[in-house]
Amino acid sequence: MSVKNSNMLPEFNTSRLKIRPIDRNDGSRLFQLSNNPNVMKHINGGKILSKAETDVDLQNRLKALTDIFGYWMIETVDGNEFVGWVALKKLDQTEKIEIGYRLLEEHWGKGFAAEAAAEMLKYAFLTLNLTEVVAVALEENTRSLRVLEKLGMKYKKKARFYGFKCCYYQLKREDFLDREL
Repeated sequence: MSVKNSNMLPEFNTSRLKIRPIDRNDGSRLFQLSNNPNVMKHINGGKILSKAETDVDLQNRLKALTDIFGYWMIETVDGNEFVGWVALKKLDQTEKIEIGYRLLEEHWGKGFAAEAAAEMLKYAFLTLNLTEVVAVALEENTRSLRVLEKLGMKYKKKARFYGFKCCYYQLKREDFLDREL
């Protein structure tokens, strides 16, 4: 982990991925995600966003950055190919910290979501010393539910977040540490 940016969010590297804080130049990359109906099907029921809506979305993501929470862009180490994003942020209508991710369709099934999210969980529990991290996903998003379970997150309930009925998952720090040791 290293800090190389003005907002002080760290950067992360795995053997396959570079995970860096989002910046104001990432609009076209976000648009690749938000303009894809197959990606958005599991986010908001398939409503794609226009370029203008994506620009507003980017501004909202930049405003949400703190010195420890926010959004990170995921790129391949070999060639800096854009993969998607991963986030640690407050869950809708709560004070709980949520992990989230969104990947380009061509990168589904490669293990990138779990790899990037695992780095965020290490950061959350080993650096920030959070006591828990939660996640939500639409019930029909079975790929994302499998990623959450692979990360050791436990299903807790169905609840409404972001205007949709979601599956709510939780990972406690002690459970994470038991898996890491």
